Amino acid sequence: MPTKRSRTSLINRITPNIVRTHSNWNEISNKLRQVFENFRTTYNNDIAKLASQLIRKRGNPSDHDIKKFISGSVWERPLKKHIDALDYDIFKNRQSEAKSLENFIAASLKIHVEFLIAESKGEDPDYNSMVLNRIKELDNITINFQFSAASHLQYANQLELKEERGRLKK
Repeated sequence: MPTKRSRTSLINRITPNIVRTHSNWNEISNKLRQVFENFRTTYNNDIAKLASQLIRKRGNPSDHDIKKFISGSVWERPLKKHIDALDYDIFKNRQSEAKSLENFIAASLKIHVEFLIAESKGEDPDYNSMVLNRIKELDNITINFQFSAASHLQYANQLELKEERGRLKK
């Protein structure tokens, strides 16, 4: 999740005339934080569904099974509404970024598969430590990429992520 400073930077880019003392500042800031939280929750729910499908098909899938399962456009499903906001032609032409995003989905899927298999064995795995914290560590795969928006308003690409990059280097 972007830091408060990054979220503030985003608000300032979208609404440059609003200041922190504005009567709606807290409401806007809280809504933006909620959007990021909702994205994370929705993403993890979508990946968990894909993991369940894969386990039904393969039992205990190998890394190869996971890569094969998400080949084609399956890997795009958890991010569909966000990919729809991209300039898709530019996105697909940036092969390294598209491949890295696919790798991000594969790594997330593997994490969820491991969690679901542990649960099915009667273990009591902690979702935060086994899934959420490990997926947060995957930010290093995509943090430096630029994704062109279909609207050509490049707000996400203008985020100041210095703190987040520093956190990943530790």
